[in-house]
Amino acid sequence: MKTVGIIAEYNPFHNGHKYHIEESKRTTGAEAVIVIMSGNFVQRGEPALINKWKRAQCALSNGADLVIELPTYYALSSAEMFAYGGVSLLNSLGIDTLVFGSEHGEIQPFYKLAELLVTLENKHISALQQLMKDGHSFATARSLLMKKLFDLSKEEEALLNSPNNILGVEYLKAILKLNSPMKATTIKRKGSHYHSSNIDETMASASAIRKFLFEETAHGTHLSLNSLRHLERQVPGETLEQIKTSDFVSGETLFHLLRYKLMTSTPESLQKIHDVSEGLEYKILRTFGSTSSFNDLITHCKSKRYTYTRLSRALMKILLEIHTEDIGYIKDDQRPEYARILGFTETGAAFLKTRRDSESIQMITNLKHFTPPSENSRKMMATDLLATNIYSEFDSSIRFGEDHYRQPCFLKTSMK
Repeated sequence: MKTVGIIAEYNPFHNGHKYHIEESKRTTGAEAVIVIMSGNFVQRGEPALINKWKRAQCALSNGADLVIELPTYYALSSAEMFAYGGVSLLNSLGIDTLVFGSEHGEIQPFYKLAELLVTLENKHISALQQLMKDGHSFATARSLLMKKLFDLSKEEEALLNSPNNILGVEYLKAILKLNSPMKATTIKRKGSHYHSSNIDETMASASAIRKFLFEETAHGTHLSLNSLRHLERQVPGETLEQIKTSDFVSGETLFHLLRYKLMTSTPESLQKIHDVSEGLEYKILRTFGSTSSFNDLITHCKSKRYTYTRLSRALMKILLEIHTEDIGYIKDDQRPEYARILGFTETGAAFLKTRRDSESIQMITNLKHFTPPSENSRKMMATDLLATNIYSEFDSSIRFGEDHYRQPCFLKTSMK
């Protein structure tokens, strides 16, 4: 069975995502579309707008055949670790081709930059660390060093300054590091830019849709008919129905719980949290008491070294108690040892049968039958479960402990 893999968040699932799935299948001739999707927390450092099971259902209704959860350790991490986790899972599943969206649309520059990054990280790590000591964020330091060391074209420099394009480079770098036989290609993004906030553009971005939803419901009001008319041009019917009935969750939703967590924290306990270092723990503890929102706290702690997104991720890791020692083994190129299935179609079920006896990864449909292959995997799964339990406090459609009760959703379709 010829397969294509996609790494996504679907936060929320919109028409651009549907186009990506359709084009990925068309351009590769794949029989099955396998999606690795963030769970209830996402890479920007916030809880997902809508829970993971609903988003998986949307993906299956719009062309995906199998949706697997990206563990929280990877989902709530930098572009490098996010990409490595997703690519590792696709590689363990034996997927033929990875297809990602980009503003560029041509694959060759991505391969070149990925190879240069591997060289930089193998041979120039001390120079990179020095730039970070000088106050630059990791992404900025790496970009500056790339421009200094290598003869980059303007096109290649532009690739390093675009979020979706940087993620694409990280996907290819992960493929190289894993020595994976998986091929990769890219599809040019259709519609608005990744960070565009205009809901009226063709194929509005997920950022624009989230911004619109939070603004329209800011005072506890329901979405008006006019608001729904705006949205129905941007999202499939399944997403629209979910939007009508879901409790939207955000960093702001969790802010009071985070404040309580910080009230019971010490500098010593925060120093153990991944991404909290070099005095950031003191700054957070000095600041949180005088701030009134999640955004306010991040804005007051933000600096050249600590970007908004990195701070947001750090705060969520404090809430979830993700320690540096827990993440450390991932940085040693440890791959995910399990694949948690959120949903599948008949085609997805046929694919899973071909992987039933795979020794490279443990497939999970029911947690009762999950035996952690290592202590690292036990901790990783425990964090996934905690993430859902925290999320359940703010989403009335899921129960505490829902991961233990919920079976993968199944969409009955004719074999494709």
